[in-house]
Amino acid sequence: MFRGFVGGCLGLIVYLVFFVAAIVAGIAAKSWLVFFGVLAFSFVVVYFLLKIINQIGRVNMDNWLESMSQCQYKYAYDGSGIAVDSNARRIYLTARWKGNAECKEYDFASVRDWGYEIPGFTWQSPDRVIGGGVQGAGHNIGSSVGAGIANSMSVAAAAEKSGLTVSVADIDFPKWFIKFKPQKELKMELARWMEILNQTVNG
Repeated sequence: MFRGFVGGCLGLIVYLVFFVAAIVAGIAAKSWLVFFGVLAFSFVVVYFLLKIINQIGRVNMDNWLESMSQCQYKYAYDGSGIAVDSNARRIYLTARWKGNAECKEYDFASVRDWGYEIPGFTWQSPDRVIGGGVQGAGHNIGSSVGAGIANSMSVAAAAEKSGLTVSVADIDFPKWFIKFKPQKELKMELARWMEILNQTVNG
């Protein structure tokens, strides 16, 4: 959240500086071509700046993924992860709770439900395990954030809260959030994990 906010603010400031520079350069050169050229360059600079900021302080998950080699399905990003061993009927979860790294495993019978969330875009209610009630229904809780650098703060903040949620029968750790890396096909990747859990846990 903080990283997304800082990145968005910095991106917006840099863009505004370039916007002013584009106006000055355009007036000095008396050319719209110069104005739009500087403006286009600013978009490129802000794009790469946000990518760099987004990677600062991320937790490397390579070791955890290697420890889950027996699992058919696994994913991890920035301190959180999920792995499913369909043969042993076990699910492995890791995330940060109150600043501390926690790793736990559960049998499929302990899994209550799961879902995914992309704040500001779409919320998909979770599928239920067998006997758990209604199958998932989705609804839109907001239109997509408008295009443009001016909305970079909202987009970055949403990316930090986008991921998979898994609820389990555990009093101490009842709900896990697995953060997913911001990407073009984020919704498709989250939908893929919904199907993985549906076929393994329910199957």
